[in-house]
Amino acid sequence: MFTLVKERLQGEVTLVLENGAVQIVSHKRGVEPLLDLLDTQADFSEFVAGDKIVGRAAAMLYVRLHLSGVYARVMTAAAKAILDEYGIPNEWYCLTDRIVNREGTDICPMERAVENIFDPEQAERAIRAEFARRTGNAQ
Repeated sequence: MFTLVKERLQGEVTLVLENGAVQIVSHKRGVEPLLDLLDTQADFSEFVAGDKIVGRAAAMLYVRLHLSGVYARVMTAAAKAILDEYGIPNEWYCLTDRIVNREGTDICPMERAVENIFDPEQAERAIRAEFARRTGNAQ
């Protein structure tokens, strides 16, 4: 299920979605490419994703995208639990307890934004608000 996305997730590629006929590749970091995909309102239910890092925030967005599977090089146990809860097959190279910020000094701000949220729709709103706050760009 994840063979192609694993192969394509190389170098500067941060995200790959594929359904056997179509491939979507992103070099953007963090949750931004997932927010971009949600903005298209396209049907991604036939796609599997390959992502460098999947924490709780990204897992919530993958639930919103209704993907048929998620592979991550690094996945948190919380992300796995969310994907499992929503019946989304998942696989990882490294399972970890938490995702840290880019400076390595604290928990990832997107993870913090959703740490007490259990509804994917509410999580998306919180992630968009934090993204806008950090970048000055409304998503």
